[in-house]
Amino acid sequence: MDHEGRLPAKLPAALLLAIALTLAPSTTSSRRAAPRMPVPEPPRSLDPVAVNRDCERCHAEIAREWRGSKHQRAYVDAPFQAALAKEPLPFCRGCHAPEARSSRPPPPERAELGVACVTCHVVDGAPLAAPAPGGEDQGSPSPASSSSPSSPASPSVPHPVLRDPRFASAAACGGCHEFAFPDHAARRAPEPMQLTLTEHAASAYADVPCARCHMPLAGHGPSAHRSHAFASSRRTPERRTPGPRAQRRPRSPRAARRRS
Repeated sequence: MDHEGRLPAKLPAALLLAIALTLAPSTTSSRRAAPRMPVPEPPRSLDPVAVNRDCERCHAEIAREWRGSKHQRAYVDAPFQAALAKEPLPFCRGCHAPEARSSRPPPPERAELGVACVTCHVVDGAPLAAPAPGGEDQGSPSPASSSSPSSPASPSVPHPVLRDPRFASAAACGGCHEFAFPDHAARRAPEPMQLTLTEHAASAYADVPCARCHMPLAGHGPSAHRSHAFASSRRTPERRTPGPRAQRRPRSPRAARRRS
């Protein structure tokens, strides 16, 4: 991508054909249904490794941010590998290696992808994105943006993009960041295992989209975008603010005298 946001006009014919067929108007309806948000182990008719390579070639700056991020290293990350060695469950591989079959260990090239460009941005074969700058913090679906592909910004852009406000909200993250334990059959009711979205909704930051903190703005002018380095508490501990229980109470004068 150059400084004016243009992409190379040449992409593999197979990728362009797949995108064109996906975004082609239906003969029974002039509007597309709202796209699905990202989920673990999405159904694929394309080769995710090859398509992701094409994404990286055109979006080089964003790809550099993603490489080495917690998303890209979701499967090869040492703490996850240590946990997986104790419980090698398909349930775990589904989120951490979503571009491979969870029923067996992923091949190296798909393990290396982790949560890739295609995992979040290619849903049902169509390039998916948040609204253009100015509407990125909205959380409610907009029929106009969620059902219709936007036109290319310039003739050099090789494909339209489906823009949906939900993609800028917690809804885009929930498929992998809120779920129950996999042993549903052994329980009367599903037992939550991760409640990231529920906890966020109950917090003082409920009206702040996930991307505001985890994908801060990067770049300037035409190259401005949301960072894809995916800042996290483990990666940037200096950004963490201790909660009320974690904050130390000031010592009383008597306690201070005892310590001295």
